[in-house]
Amino acid sequence: MLSRFVLFLGLACLVVRATFVPEAPARNVCADCNGVMRDFTSVEAMHEFNSHNDEYCDVQHSGSCSTVVPCFCTRQYEPRCAWNDRKFKNFTNECEMRRFNYQYYDRYAAVSNCLCHPDANKDLF
Repeated sequence: MLSRFVLFLGLACLVVRATFVPEAPARNVCADCNGVMRDFTSVEAMHEFNSHNDEYCDVQHSGSCSTVVPCFCTRQYEPRCAWNDRKFKNFTNECEMRRFNYQYYDRYAAVSNCLCHPDANKDLF
């Protein structure tokens, strides 16, 4: 910390200059852990989990995963390969994709009317 005295109108003042960078608060994140949505207290907690477990978790969005199921979808099999600007994901039908987006605050959009290629997410970035 840098401090110095300044004489101003005959009065001595102590001027203190310092750089203070507050620690960023940890933010809850919702992650996809091999198809199962899971809450973590922070991205760091998710990375720690990944380093000690066989399953791999990938951040979906900040905030908690929603547990509210907004609607019911039929089990009619009309596969969709969808993309959310980060990765590809398979859905059984369009309704399941919309429900997932609503439930987990995501934005998957169908890119084809068939399943994604098994290597679709390999080496994306």
